[in-house]
Amino acid sequence: MNKLSCSANGDDLEYWHATDKKWKKDPPPSDQIRNKNLVHDASTMWIGDNEDTEAPVGLDYRLKGVNNVYLTGGALWPTGGSWNPVLTIVAMAMHLADTI
Repeated sequence: MNKLSCSANGDDLEYWHATDKKWKKDPPPSDQIRNKNLVHDASTMWIGDNEDTEAPVGLDYRLKGVNNVYLTGGALWPTGGSWNPVLTIVAMAMHLADTI
């Protein structure tokens, strides 16, 4: 049985079964797994300076043309090149919080 490595009490890992619409201890059949890979979406709202008219987000994390809407995370990168970008995403969120 799979165990949650981050669980303090070692709870069993449960899987969502779409056809039964409930959580179970056994993994679902492969035809019920929507995506067998784990990915971090990136490059959907890339960041650029004011001269970059195609970039939807400015260097201040603000959505261009909109006030009080800020974006951060993997969406701001021009390409997705990191296998696990979580620490960089957290750092960007902290920088945005400090900036605002």
